[in-house]
This record gives sequence, structure tokens and C-alpha cells, in this order.
Amino acid sequence: RKNILGIWQPGNVVVTIRLQRVEHPISLFVKNAFLSGGRGVFPVGADAIRYDLMEGDWLPPVGKGKVADVEFIRHPTKRLYEVEKQMLNMDTNKLENRKYVADRDVMTVRFPGDGNGLTELHPSPGQRLKIRIAPETGYAPTYECWKQTDYHDKGPFVTRDNTTSYDKRKCFCFRIRTQRDEKGRVVKAFYGKIYRDISFDQNFTLLPSQVASVGFFYYLNPKSLDRNLEWNRKTNLCPNPGEMGNVGDRDP
Repeated sequence: RKNILGIWQPGNVVVTIRLQRVEHPISLFVKNAFLSGGRGVFPVGADAIRYDLMEGDWLPPVGKGKVADVEFIRHPTKRLYEVEKQMLNMDTNKLENRKYVADRDVMTVRFPGDGNGLTELHPSPGQRLKIRIAPETGYAPTYECWKQTDYHDKGPFVTRDNTTSYDKRKCFCFRIRTQRDEKGRVVKAFYGKIYRDISFDQNFTLLPSQVASVGFFYYLNPKSLDRNLEWNRKTNLCPNPGEMGNVGDRDP
């Protein structure tokens, strides 16, 4: 703040700024796979959709991808409990019994194939370049996302609470298309990273309780066994990167 003479106080502040060194930037596949226009929406009657990380597209019938690097498996909505309450119908001016159904939706993210999977990392909150290199081990084949709707009787009203597993602070590394030799050693694999959590969204133009779509923002190194994930920001190898959004918010 300023004193009465208009001078900033205190006047001897020292601010230390730490810059991150660019070490080994390379060209990567970079794709904002957050979905719009119906792409990535679970087709009616389908319980799973699959994505080709190299092609940057969903597999049929949603897109034209070829290899199912990752699967998104939607589980049936689970009804948890009901809240029943007498509410005033404004049209008839009469009390009516209304039921509110609490439910929970779960989706499993699965990386099929031996050795494939993802691992959650925890970079420092102020670190902009969050992941430089993928770990060599620790990849789990599945990851679970969920969202839940609860109802509470609050006097004359019924309130609704929506909770979700989504956390924008989360980051992941993944490994796909792993091959091993006769001794079990990894001889071929591709590594990548996902910034922020995998989204798990509803589309209220469909059934209100229906899990509609998924999305994620990923980087992929197309060179086998190279775990470097520091993007040079000049060359995107993805054949159809689409709308990238503000990439600067995710990785310098």
C-alpha cells in the first residue's frame, strides 16, 4: 500500500522469480479431445467408446480411429435413495407428493493390453511445466471416474448437491502399445501425459441422468521407448488437432 506521500510501503521488497529451463523440447502429438458437436457421446445402447491416441480420433461408430488405445466404459446408473416431499403445485395451488431420486454414475477408463495403463502424478501447484518425462514403471490398467447427485429435505425446499471425482489439479502419464520380449522386458511402448483430469460429463439435452460424453487433453511421444514429454510448441504431429483451446494454460 502507499503512505500519505504516495510512496509504496514497504519500499525494500525483494521478489525472487524462478524460471524453468527448457531442456529437451521435441515434437509431440497434442490433442484437445474434449468433445463437442456430439463427438464422443456414448451412442444409444452402447456401454463403451474407444479412442485411438495416434490417430487422434474415436473408433467407429463415433469416429474413424483404428486402434483402441483407451476405452471409456459407462456403467449403469445406480439409484441410491429417494426423497419424497409434499410440494405446492403452482398451477393447481395444491400440495402434491414429489419424489427425488439420488443417483451415482461411474465410468471406468481402461488401457487394454499387458503393460499399458496410466499413473497419477502430483507436480507442484506453481509448476507450469508439470511433466518433463514419463516414469518407467507404475502404470495401472484402469482409472475410475464418478459423479453423484444427492437430495436433501431442507424445510420447505428440497436441495440438490452434485459431486464429482473430477479434479483439474490432477495430471497423468500413460503408456500404450506395449510389447515385451521373452524375458518380460519392455521392447516397445509409447508414452504420453494428460493434463487435468479426464472429464465425465452429462448432456442435459439427453436424459438428465445419462452419462453423455468424455474428454481429455493429451500429449503423446510417437518415438517408441522415448519417455521425454517436453513439447517444443512449434510442431504438433497430431493429424487432426482440432480446436486446441488455450494451450498456454497447460504447458509452455
